Amino acid sequence: MSPKDSTSRSETSRRELLRKGATATGAAAIGLAGVPGTSLAGCMGHDICPKSPGYWKHHWPGDETITIAGCTLDRSEAQSILKTPKRGNKCLIMLFQLIAAKVNLAAGAPSCTELETALSGAEAFIRENNCLDGNCNVGETRSWNGAEQYKNKLDAYNNGRLCECNVDKS
Repeated sequence: MSPKDSTSRSETSRRELLRKGATATGAAAIGLAGVPGTSLAGCMGHDICPKSPGYWKHHWPGDETITIAGCTLDRSEAQSILKTPKRGNKCLIMLFQLIAAKVNLAAGAPSCTELETALSGAEAFIRENNCLDGNCNVGETRSWNGAEQYKNKLDAYNNGRLCECNVDKS
């Protein structure tokens, strides 16, 4: 039997799981309901857990639009921002995390007080630094002006480490 044939056809490959939105961290994984070999234990009862900005770069929930600092972005506009190289631009770095968090919420991932605080702080940063102008063009800033904590909380949320979707790393 070749190494390729060593896995059962009934098992779901890691690549297939990732395509469907599951993520793996070490031995623990956030699984998908109804997919053999996966577990939803990391979601503590939630069928939908947050996905990373990298996932949303290539996937989008239907015709969903999101609003950031008064600017409504459709799938194409938001994915374009997600695909733009950051190169130290704090506006892009914050938008990267903020877009993913808003899409995660729109897709049904759970929220919590810490996330709501981070979302408010991130939106304030976007407005105060003119990160999105009246035409939804992305601005630039090289300083966090005290807002890096919000980016870090959003990153934790988007990677399942905040709110109710803490992945069991044991």
